[in-house]
Amino acid sequence: MIVLAIAACLGGTAPTNAQTSDLKSAAPQMPTVNLGLTSFYDGIAGPGWMVEEYGQGAHETKTIAADGSTTATAPHINSGSWITHVAYISKHRVAGAWVGVEFLVPFAYVDAGVAGQRGGIGDMTLGPLLLQWPEQKLFGMRFQQRILADFEVPTGVYTAKKGAVNIGSHAWTVHPYYAFTLLPHNKWETSWRISYLWNATDHAPVATSNINSTQAGQALHLNATLSYEVHKGVFVGANGYMFHQLTDSKVNGLSQPGTEVLGALGPGIMVRHKQWFYYANAYREFSAVDTTEGSKFVLRIERVF
Repeated sequence: MIVLAIAACLGGTAPTNAQTSDLKSAAPQMPTVNLGLTSFYDGIAGPGWMVEEYGQGAHETKTIAADGSTTATAPHINSGSWITHVAYISKHRVAGAWVGVEFLVPFAYVDAGVAGQRGGIGDMTLGPLLLQWPEQKLFGMRFQQRILADFEVPTGVYTAKKGAVNIGSHAWTVHPYYAFTLLPHNKWETSWRISYLWNATDHAPVATSNINSTQAGQALHLNATLSYEVHKGVFVGANGYMFHQLTDSKVNGLSQPGTEVLGALGPGIMVRHKQWFYYANAYREFSAVDTTEGSKFVLRIERVF
């Protein structure tokens, strides 16, 4: 939902070191993905409807360059987002799994200091084929799993203008994931969501007229949790996430070296009351490379039908 591209000026027609540097500076940042939004009991689901609301606030205090140094001129970034998520799982089965679909609509606001502020709708997500397996046994432990291929549609607020702060990424993405929950004991759980990210080409990037296209690289990211039921329906534990860019981003079809890396850890709690679920998760980011680093807080309310 949040893309901050640095504009570059290209002079003349002959390749120069300056032009090469400008191409690199025009490389797009990776789009915002699910880092810490989902947590405890993520792999468990069944036939029926589910509606949930996510609220997220983030405060990015520094930008870390590839060599590990802090970019002195980079502004602090404050952002907030609200996401509505609707999912349906039918009783129809394929390969033993229930078949379902999901749909997410995000809204966000970004304050990038002197770089500007902006708010509005973000890129919507469509998940046309969800496969959720019923509970199974793995080494005698209860186990549920799910696979899904999400598609992010470039519906977000976007302006192809130098220095623009945008909510949308202006490019399609394909975002498959695998989620599972393992219950080693009836009071313990661990959940993992492993996602792959592929980004299409943006043919109207935020850059000068000499930049005709950009394409963010491919990436792998995951969310992980470990929790314990301290009281009936009350679960507390630790959660974290990791992001690692796998391939170079491209500008005008040319690869630009750079690898975004980020990790985070923090506490979380989930409260279950009948068909309602309430989540609160906090994260402190670390080990950032080529991206921003800060803290994040997520609130989530879920209702199953």
